[in-house]
Amino acid sequence: MFINTSEVRMMSSSEHRRATWRQLFVDQQASGRSVTDWCALHDIALPTFYYWRKQVTDPAPSPPTPQWLALTSPVAHDPLLLHVGRVAIEVRAGFDPAVLQDVLQLLETR
Repeated sequence: MFINTSEVRMMSSSEHRRATWRQLFVDQQASGRSVTDWCALHDIALPTFYYWRKQVTDPAPSPPTPQWLALTSPVAHDPLLLHVGRVAIEVRAGFDPAVLQDVLQLLETR
């Protein structure tokens, strides 16, 4: 029997630990015992149980959704001042839209 190693994904120790704790939570629920009793039976400290339950069940924070606002074309001689967080960008007539887009994308990653 041959195994295609490109199709085999090794689980990191962190992933393995999370998978182990997920199974422990399933086992505790299936046991019908209270968390306190189940932890005592398996010699697991309650704070450790609750810590890992929070780590495994809390979703990772999702990245913020970009918020775009509609702009009207300023008068040719008036610069447009954009405030992005604590940064202000002055956009003058004849600006390169690609450069502005690059700057905004860079600020979005911060």
